[in-house]
Amino acid sequence: MGIYALGRREFAELFVNEEQSVRNHLIEAHVVLVYQRQLNNLSIQENRLRRQREKDMESLRALQQQRQRETQKRLDNAAWDYIAAVYEDRNEDFDLAPFGFEFSLGQIEVRAMELDKDLFADYEQQLREEREKLRQSRKKAA
Repeated sequence: MGIYALGRREFAELFVNEEQSVRNHLIEAHVVLVYQRQLNNLSIQENRLRRQREKDMESLRALQQQRQRETQKRLDNAAWDYIAAVYEDRNEDFDLAPFGFEFSLGQIEVRAMELDKDLFADYEQQLREEREKLRQSRKKAA
């Protein structure tokens, strides 16, 4: 834009006998002809920068995807450890420290339930039975 601004100022006195809209176009064309080499160099540099940006963006996307896969793998490992703890009835004492506190217990539990749909089936059954007993006792009291 700077080249065009300088060119407009430099060639402002040209084409004075032309109508204003035509004159403006003629001045722009003259700027392109006079500064063609500089404009071409800028275009080449712009294209290089665009290609480099695309390469950088692709590298960034690849790194982000790799990081997501690694995070998912660590979460899966934590979830499998949690599943083992549940089946060994030691989930109340499940220690997050080996996972660097990267995940909350809630995140690990959710992933564990995704990996093992029946993880808390016994507990859910127990809750249903207790709820039914409570409902029956309220029914008898009424």
